[in-house]
Amino acid sequence: MPIFMFVSFLCCVSLVLSSAAVSSYWLKIKANHEVQKDSTNERSDPDLSLPGNDDDVSMYNFERLKENGSDFKAQRRQIQRKNRDLPGIAWLMSFPNSGTSFTMHLVGQASKCTVATNYGKEYQFQFDEYKEPVPLSNKSLEGPFLLSPEKPLPPVDSFIMTKTHCGGYCTNCSPDMYIETKHSFKSKCAQGSMMDLNQQKILLEYDFNDVERAIHLVRDPFNNIVSNFHLDRNKNVKQGKTDWLKKFPNNASGFKRWCRYLDNRYATEEVDTHFLPNFITKLYKDVPCHTLFYLFADWHNLSRQVTEDLNLPTLVIHYEDYEHNFESTVSSILDFLNLPRAQDPIEFISGKEYTEYFTLNERLAAKKLVHTISDDWTWNAVSKYFP
Repeated sequence: MPIFMFVSFLCCVSLVLSSAAVSSYWLKIKANHEVQKDSTNERSDPDLSLPGNDDDVSMYNFERLKENGSDFKAQRRQIQRKNRDLPGIAWLMSFPNSGTSFTMHLVGQASKCTVATNYGKEYQFQFDEYKEPVPLSNKSLEGPFLLSPEKPLPPVDSFIMTKTHCGGYCTNCSPDMYIETKHSFKSKCAQGSMMDLNQQKILLEYDFNDVERAIHLVRDPFNNIVSNFHLDRNKNVKQGKTDWLKKFPNNASGFKRWCRYLDNRYATEEVDTHFLPNFITKLYKDVPCHTLFYLFADWHNLSRQVTEDLNLPTLVIHYEDYEHNFESTVSSILDFLNLPRAQDPIEFISGKEYTEYFTLNERLAAKKLVHTISDDWTWNAVSKYFP
């Protein structure tokens, strides 16, 4: 009898601990993401904060590392790649549809040098016949890959802009597919893909420790999410899916219908998952495309944490800087990459504003959701986009 009571006692304790573990799961995820706001508020290093002027192009960690020098391993990597006449890798980190393509074309045009990408298939898709993507280095055949290998490499004392979307950005997927920790996210920043002879995708990954700098690109989340809708429409146009295109016309009502479709598709999984706590999913109400707003905020949290973790000098660019401060923004990017300005860059054409796609109440609901998810740095960077 005493043994039975002891076993029963252990079972009860186990259930209590299990319940506590589930209720605290979100906190553990946030700890893994390293976004506790209390610790962020305690930072006093001015190099880790954004400037007060929203129009400024800001750098964090950059001046500090120039003064103190990078660590021994980083110095050794620089010597090794310079001995091979290679430029350093500078990630262009962007949530999809944030102005990535324009930034890549701008730098390639202005410098007359090739840029790079984690996604070798982008180079391959330029041709009708099969071509192998060209890696930056024959020491790293898994990437990154040259987007225009017919152009010269940047000088050895410069940095080659390298496109990466990292992870946690899927438009149409359940929480177990888009929730990331800092460590999984960091690995995906160095992951990419190419196509084999049979047009099958091959996943690739290089050493993220080879990266020496980063450019962090930020865009208005409302315009960004509408751009995701346009991207989805373009895919269906290419596939000739006329029924889908009629269901989701290219206007505000089509966008709202598309958001409702995404919001409803994984509603059950969002409620049942251990990855999202109730106080987050409750904020999804009245936010069209709520998952995309979640992804937007958490993606910027994680990008910031990865650049800090890798000790990367990082330049922060807002897509809107191209419209309001074009020349200074271009100069800042080229200076940061130590690239020559060989010719005039491509012209920036302002995109459409999608004010009619969201009501004021929807924008306020999205603000509350993004503010709750964001760490202090991310909110400081994106708060200007909300009412």
